[in-house]
Amino acid sequence: MVLLILGFFFFYWASRVDWHYVTVYNDEANLAYPSRSSEYPPEFPQFGAYEYYAREVDMQPNDVLTVSYPENIQINGTLKILVVLFSEPPLVNPVLASSGYPYREGFVYYRNNMATNGFVGVYLIAQNVQNVTLSSTTTLSHYGTPQWVYFGIGVVLSSLAVIPIFKSKK
Repeated sequence: MVLLILGFFFFYWASRVDWHYVTVYNDEANLAYPSRSSEYPPEFPQFGAYEYYAREVDMQPNDVLTVSYPENIQINGTLKILVVLFSEPPLVNPVLASSGYPYREGFVYYRNNMATNGFVGVYLIAQNVQNVTLSSTTTLSHYGTPQWVYFGIGVVLSSLAVIPIFKSKK
């Protein structure tokens, strides 16, 4: 009976993990004051493109990051969202995702498929955009892993508890 109770306790403990939580960040960027000239020529040419820092996010494996800005904003230029991996040393930070194809223009979706944690930066890259204050929403969905060790201990203890029950009936 004690093994059965311990087995159910370990099942309960394995299920107590927070499997999913969502963090939402709301940021504003004044497009009249850029952080610096853009260093991402694949997205925009170097001349006339400026980047606006929005947020740095610590992503764990299987986390999902979405960034968006309102679709109804009136801008007279080109505006993109970039999700950039921060590397050590920060010589070349690869672009992980950018707005546009295959998603709508003001939206980025990125899933961390790497096996390790990583810091990503969210930037707005603007070209020929006038004085506009833009609000963006960054959503990080974290998917925790279940406690498989506790679940396995629960299975073993519950199985061991059933053996004396069957032997006592014989």
